[in-house]
Amino acid sequence: MVSELKTFGLSEYEAKTYLAMSMYGPLTASKISKKSTVPQSKIYNILKDLVEKSLAQVWSGKPQRFKATELNMGLNNLIAKQKNQIKNLEEKKKQLTMKVKKYNDEEKDQIWSASGSELFVSKMCSLLDKTKTEAGFIMPGFSRFSNLDKSISKAVKRGVSVKMVGINEKEISRLRSKWYENKGVKVKTGELQKYPVIGLFDKKNACIKIDDSDFMWSNNPAVVDMIKAYFDKAWK
Repeated sequence: MVSELKTFGLSEYEAKTYLAMSMYGPLTASKISKKSTVPQSKIYNILKDLVEKSLAQVWSGKPQRFKATELNMGLNNLIAKQKNQIKNLEEKKKQLTMKVKKYNDEEKDQIWSASGSELFVSKMCSLLDKTKTEAGFIMPGFSRFSNLDKSISKAVKRGVSVKMVGINEKEISRLRSKWYENKGVKVKTGELQKYPVIGLFDKKNACIKIDDSDFMWSNNPAVVDMIKAYFDKAWK
């Protein structure tokens, strides 16, 4: 039962103390300490915390005794408290989201760089999920990634025009390109033997990855236009 009470947010000592009071009735602090095996040096602070949580009541008189709040009522008090905490967290989440959005809106015409293939694909997914009209990719070998697959499928369903340039030099590449076509992506086979990996989003954002580690993304119009020109040339 101690472990079950802990799921309601009680510490182990609080749970043991509450159970001792519930099972043995009104007790003095010293007897609660013995019944619960909570150290005598800690029992008064634990009892104080339980009273503040409306899980215990103090009986006046000498010696002072403590009684557990009825179990159903006590658990309802804990649930109500946690619901209130969740409500407060939701409100703080909204406020924080607005602050971050305001900060991001002010980050115009910037160029960022990072490392890692997974982070690169995640960044493309994030930008694609916000794309409203068109997106373009250069994907050598028509490589596929599960999270990008989902973002592309969702983008096509909401009416985004998605184009992709790749190289069909192997059978697996041809199968991948066919998968993209079946999802509504406009596919074209490039003529160059090696391309960087590129993502373009509404002519406002671009990602480019040249080697296996570093990549960059930007919303700088000059950089986006340059990458778009490269994509357009590959598409022809």
